[in-house]
Amino acid sequence: MAFDKCDPASIIAVRAPQYSANPRLTDLIGLSELQTSKVLGDKWGLAVALRVMHTLAVEDLNGGSDTDSGSGEAGAITEVKEGDLSKKRDLPSSSGINGGLMTTVYGQELATLLKSSVIPAVNRFTTIPVGSCA
Repeated sequence: MAFDKCDPASIIAVRAPQYSANPRLTDLIGLSELQTSKVLGDKWGLAVALRVMHTLAVEDLNGGSDTDSGSGEAGAITEVKEGDLSKKRDLPSSSGINGGLMTTVYGQELATLLKSSVIPAVNRFTTIPVGSCA
């Protein structure tokens, strides 16, 4: 398969090959496409892929598998006790609009991409993104 910068599956195969064989990959890409704005132009495929990789990485942190999304907890375990089993998670700050994205490197990269892709307010004329994946 040749690399295609507009194809999220192609980007995932390069960036996180461990997720390429996930049986839910097509569904997760479809969901992420609905959640990701086309105004990102030629970065749209990357944004979709980062969102999928973030979702799968959070599931990995939560003890999930290819068919199970895990416990619903996120963050790195920083403390574990064996007697009376206890664990403590260290969560990055979840304040702000992209707080949930800060739990994985893929989410952090997506937040940076979204922040760098903010389109300034324009007048009544329509703007078309350059190099669109549409």
